[in-house]
Amino acid sequence: MQVNTNHGRVIAVGDGIATSQGLTNAMSGELVYFPKSSLKGLILNLMSDSISVVILGNDRFVSQGDLVQRCNSVAKISLNFSLLGTAVDSLCNRLDVVKEATTKKTSKFTKPTTSASAKSLKKKKHSFIC
Repeated sequence: MQVNTNHGRVIAVGDGIATSQGLTNAMSGELVYFPKSSLKGLILNLMSDSISVVILGNDRFVSQGDLVQRCNSVAKISLNFSLLGTAVDSLCNRLDVVKEATTKKTSKFTKPTTSASAKSLKKKKHSFIC
């Protein structure tokens, strides 16, 4: 019997976080989909026996035992000036239906940070006026 590693089950939900089991090949920052509630989530914490997913929507629609599926993509948001001044959800999908944005450029939802030791720090004199 072959185990499907792209599907899992929610074992607990609380405070907008769903704890799931069964997604053995999941990556941090990857999107997952909850088919029963049609919501998406963002994987943030990978543990040896479970993963923690931030639910991108109302967590009342996700319950223990629900199916969760990998989307096989890292979370990305669209970058476009046409989104300025519009209402968007947590994945940058437009909530107002005035006109659909034509976005060509995307950026990863989470970007790696550089440490202070890797940055070239220059000493400059700063003057502050109070």
